[in-house]
Amino acid sequence: MDDAVRTVSRAFGSAVSGGPVAPGFAAVAAAVRARADRDEDRMSIGDLLSAARLPAEWLAEVVVTQMFLPGDESNGATLTPYLKALSENPAAARLAIAPATGDSPLPRDAMSLLAHAGGTSDRRPGLVAFLRDLNRRTSGNAESADAFGRLLAAASGAYDERDGRTATSRRGSRTPSSPAPRTSASPHPRVSTSPR
Repeated sequence: MDDAVRTVSRAFGSAVSGGPVAPGFAAVAAAVRARADRDEDRMSIGDLLSAARLPAEWLAEVVVTQMFLPGDESNGATLTPYLKALSENPAAARLAIAPATGDSPLPRDAMSLLAHAGGTSDRRPGLVAFLRDLNRRTSGNAESADAFGRLLAAASGAYDERDGRTATSRRGSRTPSSPAPRTSASPHPRVSTSPR
């Protein structure tokens, strides 16, 4: 990602986080949340998200709308910035995957309407089928495949806690907590080898 795109993305994130108080910005935010029909438009929206610090719910809604609807076949370069944005925001990663799969209840907001687009039955795949399809969509592009792996790690909580330290985001706002005090005199923790 070049510096210009990163700068615009960060500015966009600041504007979204600031809420609808910026004159005229509500229309811009609404346009990004509306489904774009052309891959070129979705790539541009993805670039806006790629380096931005965004509220988890907002980011998840945009990703579901643009990339995770049933039957979506976007892949490679179109999909990559969305996966990167989610991998940087574990809460958004979980929030985006849940409504995209039939294994979770339908949300009561606009995402549920999108999940039902084209009929009254729930057409969302199960979690395994969703992840298998996402893997297929990313497999032809190394950068996309890497972003998919990072998304899985983020959604599973791998970036939430490392070495006894917690984090809210991988993007520079890491706030380590102090590690738990050791209770034994040994600097090495004891590991039980007995079966449970």
